[in-house]
Amino acid sequence: MSDVFKNVVLSSINIYVNNSDSGRCSFPGNGSVITLGRRIFARGTVTHEVGHFVNLRHTHVGDSNGMVDNWGDGDGLAETLPDEPDASLAQINAHHSSEPAQLRNDLFNNVMSYHMERELLPVQMDILAATANIRRANFVSGRTIFVDPDGSNSPPWWDIYHGLTGWGVFRAWRTIGRALMEIDPLETQPRDILLIWPGSYDEQLTIQEPVTLRAAEGAVTIGVP
Repeated sequence: MSDVFKNVVLSSINIYVNNSDSGRCSFPGNGSVITLGRRIFARGTVTHEVGHFVNLRHTHVGDSNGMVDNWGDGDGLAETLPDEPDASLAQINAHHSSEPAQLRNDLFNNVMSYHMERELLPVQMDILAATANIRRANFVSGRTIFVDPDGSNSPPWWDIYHGLTGWGVFRAWRTIGRALMEIDPLETQPRDILLIWPGSYDEQLTIQEPVTLRAAEGAVTIGVP
């Protein structure tokens, strides 16, 4: 690599449109380029490839082959059913007839499938945020700081995905007060978000830095009882 480029810090996702009918994206550690075929260029496809950029994987295994015969678990997430890239909703319903309708619809609409590409599940958004915090930190203007009653205010690191391998490990703070210490005191705009898991946080807080507090997937109670 030329010395001119050794210290360059990338801060943008480069999307190149070519004359194909496929897309490709660099996973973290492999670059910052997305290529998209003009014949498939659509909002869902762009979001799909950006999903790969922040470490989201396909719901299926392998790739499209024109046949519905390759059902598999591509992402390892319990929240997504095994998928087949060429399956229709009717075929998904037939293959997963014993599963709840919500799970089948979640699979068909999932951004990381080859189907409708219009929804992400909460766990996928957590993976996105965690990757943006660490391995893609140069490409975001703020951070998501996680807070959970089962977290820790001191080492060791706590796995937010409770043992799921391959997605990376990062810290979830046990208290909101400790999480607030991660906000840059010189920040003048609310760029960071505290994503707070359900539970009661018996704390008396004084918030001086600009920050957004957001409850994640359930009720959050803050305050000294």
